[in-house]
Amino acid sequence: GSGYPTIVDELEIDGTTAASWVSGGYPKVQLRGQAFFDGLRLGTGSGSSTIKGLAFQGFDTGIRLESSDGAWIDACAFGHFSSPPPFGSESVVANTRGIDVRAGATGTRIGRRTQAGGFVGEGNVVSGNVYGIRNEGPATRIVGNFVGTDRSGERIRTATTIPLVDLGNVYGIEVVNGSDLEIGDVLFEPLPAPGSFVAEGNVISGNATGVWPHESAARTGADPVIRANRIGTDDGGETALGNTTAGILFSSANGDVTIGGLFAPNVISGNAGNGIDIQRGSTLGGVSITSNRIGVGLDELTPIPNTGNGIAVEDGDPVTISLNVIGANELDGILVQDPPGFDDVGHVEILDNWIGVNKDSARIGNVGAGVRVEHFDVLIDGNRIG
Repeated sequence: GSGYPTIVDELEIDGTTAASWVSGGYPKVQLRGQAFFDGLRLGTGSGSSTIKGLAFQGFDTGIRLESSDGAWIDACAFGHFSSPPPFGSESVVANTRGIDVRAGATGTRIGRRTQAGGFVGEGNVVSGNVYGIRNEGPATRIVGNFVGTDRSGERIRTATTIPLVDLGNVYGIEVVNGSDLEIGDVLFEPLPAPGSFVAEGNVISGNATGVWPHESAARTGADPVIRANRIGTDDGGETALGNTTAGILFSSANGDVTIGGLFAPNVISGNAGNGIDIQRGSTLGGVSITSNRIGVGLDELTPIPNTGNGIAVEDGDPVTISLNVIGANELDGILVQDPPGFDDVGHVEILDNWIGVNKDSARIGNVGAGVRVEHFDVLIDGNRIG
């Protein structure tokens, strides 16, 4: 149930209009709930409502979107809350789910959104919950949020509580359906100068698992894209703030997926498991892993190892791994394998990557093999392997 009536009209709730609101800070309006109730629930008729500048703690779900179209959630905090000194306090009171986008909610914007040729908004802090963000609705955009960290994107545990408390969610972003889902965005137009672009992602660090796609129903729209994020590092992509298992963990999916891209690479480094883990039985279609930094920083030079493999592939057809920098990982840079008795991997191409070397060709070798292949249909070509 909901602790408040279900919203059935389009409305705007804007806590950032409070006189004490400071841009880049935490909300001044705080809602503390009970574990069996939702904070806010958007139902039929709520349309493109806007929820800004509220803090949600202790609910079953902070905001549940059941039937809305184009709702925007920004500048909110879910689970972790901090008020400024000299009289400030810091607390972590988990919601079971911070934000839950159900199948009937379309076009939801979580965090920063595009407007007038740029990105606007503050992004949300979604930290200290069981599930940070759960998505089942089509055409969701998740951009500019701090998932598992504080608002600075530099810290994964409290600074003032006794004892200190971890800020990570158990699952940072859970993908139940990825129809036309974008985790991170890139904006090309209008162009300030020919060929220019702006990429904006999320900080997804300090969680048990960073991004967890486990789709159970067929997609109805375009395939999901994960791009321009810091998964396992700080906001600058320079320091390890690792997720304690995989950065991205595929346990089931229904179609193709793109991770990275020429204009919007992810940094997937510093995690205490595999950077990208595509498990047997994921039922993935095509997988494109392009132009990411895996085991290194955003600068493509600094080693920030994943404790496991950089990329582990046990499913997908075809799988293309290209133009990535993959180094310093504590097992293999890339592992492609069919577990005994299974043949879930199809055709794999590993092309034009920097493996065990950084972009300056300095050796930052993976502890295991650069590329380990235990599968029969793999093309390896044009890579720099150190």
